Amino acid sequence: LADSNVFRHGDGAAQSGEIGHGQATTLQTTVTGPGLLGFWWKVSSEPSNDRLIFYVGTSEKARISGETDWQWKTFSISSGSQTLKWIYSKNSSVTGGMDRAWVDQVMFVPNNVPTAAIIVAQPTNKTVPAGSNATFTATVVGSSTLKYQWRCNDTNLVNNSSAGISGATSATLALSKVTSSRAGAYSVVITNSAGAVTSSIASLFVVPVLNLAEALDTPFMTWASSSSPMWSAQTNVTADGIDAAHAGPLASGKTATLQTTVRGPGTLSVWWKVSCDTNAARLRLYVNGSERARISGEVDWEERTVSLGSGDQLLQWKYYKSSDVTKGSDRGWLDRVEFTADVLPLATTLPQTPAVNVLITDGNIVLTWPATTYGAYRILYKDDLSAEIWELLETEVSVTDDTARAVDSIRDQAQRFYRVIEE
Repeated sequence: LADSNVFRHGDGAAQSGEIGHGQATTLQTTVTGPGLLGFWWKVSSEPSNDRLIFYVGTSEKARISGETDWQWKTFSISSGSQTLKWIYSKNSSVTGGMDRAWVDQVMFVPNNVPTAAIIVAQPTNKTVPAGSNATFTATVVGSSTLKYQWRCNDTNLVNNSSAGISGATSATLALSKVTSSRAGAYSVVITNSAGAVTSSIASLFVVPVLNLAEALDTPFMTWASSSSPMWSAQTNVTADGIDAAHAGPLASGKTATLQTTVRGPGTLSVWWKVSCDTNAARLRLYVNGSERARISGEVDWEERTVSLGSGDQLLQWKYYKSSDVTKGSDRGWLDRVEFTADVLPLATTLPQTPAVNVLITDGNIVLTWPATTYGAYRILYKDDLSAEIWELLETEVSVTDDTARAVDSIRDQAQRFYRVIEE
């Protein structure tokens, strides 16, 4: 019988009739070969025991059972009159699923009659992350020999391994390691002796891959995650409404570590969140290997502030799981990381200040001064001498023989005053 509610193409499909246990229902037709037969079929039944079987004459060609969604099948049909049968049968007990079978869009292409290509499954839109792969496929029947030409934005594609393009003249187009330049409208032109047909357009959307520095709002910090699974950037759960980093889910006994280094003294501020089994899983902050804070259970976004000492400070966030129990999302998140270095106040008596030579070259300020054998230096600056505080200049000091050197890459600054302090 016809079914207008379940179909693969158009507005209806053939559906098996209602039958009892131990019964069968048959859909049958006859074609004259040789030629190519194609059709879609689908079944919702008790797995293995209630099944849909396709026969050519008395020879079984294929069968499906259980919950099988629409599949496209093709078969070569021999010369002469051939009886095609689709039989849905039930065993003597138990009913599973909808207890129905469907057949749709049956096509027969005789070998001796030129038939233009018919696209029975159009290529579909794809959304993929940058750097991943994408494929487009057109399912077609028609007289041989079918020729394919894929196009992007109405321009023919050519196989090019260095550009990651293959299958440009086959039924399936494969694109590898796609970049944003590959995004566009894809279609395929199929030709044979009976003419040409063009598929519908399928769009490729390439999603830029976020890095951890972007997700954590720290463009000048270097982040590392060497654990497995690693921390990664995502846009689904965030504190700032844009992006954040997350770790998890984890297997029992596993730890996901995220780390960076800053130069203190200063103050670290971070927003974090966790959804996990209380105490059995936790997100912890370490500074130079010492735990400074932790959260566990269901904790929504909250800000945590930590004071950091002088020198290099190794910051680590570790999401750890100690049991096989999974609760919540089994994840930890970080966002809005900010490090603010302490501003050095003006000292009543400053340490020894060596004489400094100042040279302007290529838009940079080059500072040089006599260096002592064991000298260590800080460079302070003001843009206005009336300011109460000297600020610390974040730049590297290099010492060669008896001369120390530093570069300040300021631009469009009318004036700046420097003081070099030997420690």
